[in-house]
Amino acid sequence: MVDRETDRLDSWKEIADFLGRDERTAMRWAKERGMPVHRLPGGKRSGVYSSRKEIGAWMQTHPTERQESETQAGSEVRETKVTREKWIPMVVVSVIGCVILAGAVIGRFHSIEQRGRPERVNFTQRGIEVFDAAGGKLWTHDFGKLLNAEVFPKAGDYQSLNELARIDDFFGDGDREVLVVVPLLSGSNPHDLYQSEAEMFTSGGKLLWSYIPRKTYLFGDHLLGGPWVITTLFVSDNHPKKAIWVSAVHYIWGNTFVSELDPVTGAESVRFVNTGAIHTLNEMKTPQRTFLLAGGFNNEYDSSSIAVIDESKQFTVSPQTTGTRHKCVSCETGDPDYYLVFPRTEINRYEKVYEDPVWRVDVSKDEIESLNRQLLNREGVEAIYSLRVTTSIEPVSLRFGSDYDMLHRELSARKKLDHALENCPERIHPKPIRMWTPSGGWTEIPLRTSRVED
Repeated sequence: MVDRETDRLDSWKEIADFLGRDERTAMRWAKERGMPVHRLPGGKRSGVYSSRKEIGAWMQTHPTERQESETQAGSEVRETKVTREKWIPMVVVSVIGCVILAGAVIGRFHSIEQRGRPERVNFTQRGIEVFDAAGGKLWTHDFGKLLNAEVFPKAGDYQSLNELARIDDFFGDGDREVLVVVPLLSGSNPHDLYQSEAEMFTSGGKLLWSYIPRKTYLFGDHLLGGPWVITTLFVSDNHPKKAIWVSAVHYIWGNTFVSELDPVTGAESVRFVNTGAIHTLNEMKTPQRTFLLAGGFNNEYDSSSIAVIDESKQFTVSPQTTGTRHKCVSCETGDPDYYLVFPRTEINRYEKVYEDPVWRVDVSKDEIESLNRQLLNREGVEAIYSLRVTTSIEPVSLRFGSDYDMLHRELSARKKLDHALENCPERIHPKPIRMWTPSGGWTEIPLRTSRVED
């Protein structure tokens, strides 16, 4: 069995999702009821974190709002019964009947609470197990094939786990469905090819639909028809029902198509095709439009990239050079609003790592933050770009992850780099970002940064 449980909750959204409430309710419970939520020290964003274990224990001793309202309703029914005892027998019988009915309804609600709601998914060798907040197993599902355990996240890696499983109210009816991405091996060998599928289950474990990526695209003279691997699962909170986005990457060539899936039926609508792997999806909402952010790598430009796409567009494709093997010649026409390509860092060039992809995209108000991993096998060695969103996308600044700085100092001490971190040319004069727009084509955008201080 492969246990990939993660306990930490790293934002109000994650805490609210775990509770099955909105973020305002989660904040109120923390402030007024003492729900265990911790605030990160320092930082202008004043982040918060908690854990499933802490909140699960707190919920055992603190009634939810629904339980409180049910208790109050039961108290009112009992008071009504006492007040009406002097009424004629027929009325008394009616009141007693109402009390019995109310008790039955309250009992049903408590039964639902005791049964639990889906809160956590665990992947096994052949399927999944679904648990409630208290750790009770609700149901299991066997997919009939072995799962590729190599793609499962490490313990505590919430970011990766969130891209394989989501539990949410997808239909807006107050229930919670379970959506998982499963890597099914073609044989019994762990190194066999595998096919990704997305599966939607009811809260009780009934399979609603399955989605298997099966598209075929012609890039130059190369026909790519799979196998496709779902690398990213992103859920957009679009009312009245949520939108599901998945990126399917070609197993060998790395080209990607991004699809929107209907939560009710699983029906597919391909919205973006990229020459290169897409590793992360996110969304930015402005007063005028909502943009899909697709971060990853571009094979033609040999570097990390982000596509910024107005979600009202029905189809878009990455801008590639006509006549090359990178141009999708079978795709429909359609342009992203912006396409950004980032330069490689000196550590990436020194270590000779081919792919330096955008690994995560964070959104905060009018800012997009792109985390570009410079060494695929080492988290934290990252170049982090800030992009400002106004009436357009404006690249602003560059900084580096702490592990990047540590590795830079180590390489400088070993004379592998000919300068100290404090005098690093890439920090004093960062290389520009290349940005493409439908109206202007490719342009170079300069950046600003500051020297490193001890």
